[in-house]
Amino acid sequence: MCERLGAAATPVVLTRGARPRRPADPIVVQVDRPFLLAVRHARSGAIHFLPQVAHP
Repeated sequence: MCERLGAAATPVVLTRGARPRRPADPIVVQVDRPFLLAVRHARSGAIHFLPQVAHP
């Protein structure tokens, strides 16, 4: 059985004098069936991220 692991990195940039904004209310998504999601670049159509939920 082959397990695939993914990793992601999120850069955080702080600037002098930047005021923190209040975060928006979170979006809640209930996953009750298998699905596939594609995150694509708007201009080129290149797929940047392709997660799958097989057993919710």
